[in-house]
Amino acid sequence: RTSLGKEVEIRKWNINDLPSDEFSIENAIIMQKSSRWPLMIDPQRQANNWIKKMERDSKMKTIKLTEDYSKILESCIRVGTPVLLENIHEEIEPYFEPLLKKQFTSSGGGHVIKLGDAPIEYDKDFRFYITTKLSNPHYPPELCVKLNLLNFMVTKEGLQDQMLGRVVGKERPDIEEKRVKIIQESAKAAETLQITEDKILSLLSDAGDDILGDVVLINALAESKDMASAIERQIETQEHNKQILQQTRSEYEPVAFRVAILYFCISDLAHVEPMYQYSLDWYNSIYDLAIDQAEVSQNIKER
Repeated sequence: RTSLGKEVEIRKWNINDLPSDEFSIENAIIMQKSSRWPLMIDPQRQANNWIKKMERDSKMKTIKLTEDYSKILESCIRVGTPVLLENIHEEIEPYFEPLLKKQFTSSGGGHVIKLGDAPIEYDKDFRFYITTKLSNPHYPPELCVKLNLLNFMVTKEGLQDQMLGRVVGKERPDIEEKRVKIIQESAKAAETLQITEDKILSLLSDAGDDILGDVVLINALAESKDMASAIERQIETQEHNKQILQQTRSEYEPVAFRVAILYFCISDLAHVEPMYQYSLDWYNSIYDLAIDQAEVSQNIKER
């Protein structure tokens, strides 16, 4: 994270529901930097939801192997629309082989890929995501070398943060709304600061030999510096406010901790009897119901 990750981008991912634990963030960085398409182990559908929110402005298409997917996929490859292949098992159809291997050929200044019998123009903006709900899949080595295998199974740290957000959102919606707003504003301010710093560097690199004599450059640098200082002060204020809100949220951390532990206990029941398999969505609905039905009290510990 410290060497390859960008905090501005990580904040955007968190806003789009990527779990905030280090494991999930590192997976997202690997997915972004890798040249291979990602295959995400995602039994709780966290990566699935994150990808859909992250790509919603790109009008991403979702396909499944149980549906007629070829026309949708070929159309998306031509125009550069992202595609999410959901819920695969331990095998992928041979039809996808050229796409997984990225077997492109140059043609007329562009690229062409052959799926089935039809050559298709390949748009460089095309992105391909694959997810599986299997918690412990066994993929053959010949498939693993073609894809970037990432484990997005829920972690204790990530689930505890999610459960904390749910209980605070129920009990103190004003606090949770302020926190989300601060995160969004901080991400926007950090992005603006990065753009401003890049602008300063660009102006200096494009400057001529007589930098001190270039009045336009000096004024532009002064304006950029003032803007950067103002944004830095804004970010400091936002971080201070975030810490104040975090103190209130911390009062509910014991609840989130116990609820997260209980989920993993329930998940382990599948090792005793495969019939006992429960989704995270089901567990969240039970959690919300328990919060709604809990006895009202002004004392948070009694509540």
